[in-house]
Amino acid sequence: MHATSLHSLAYRRFARNSSLFLLMR
Repeated sequence: MHATSLHSLAYRRFARNSSLFLLMR
């Protein structure tokens, strides 16, 4: 369960970064 939570957060963070990168680009 804990591992899943961490993975979910990481995925969310990655998605956010990708969005920002696309916007900046």
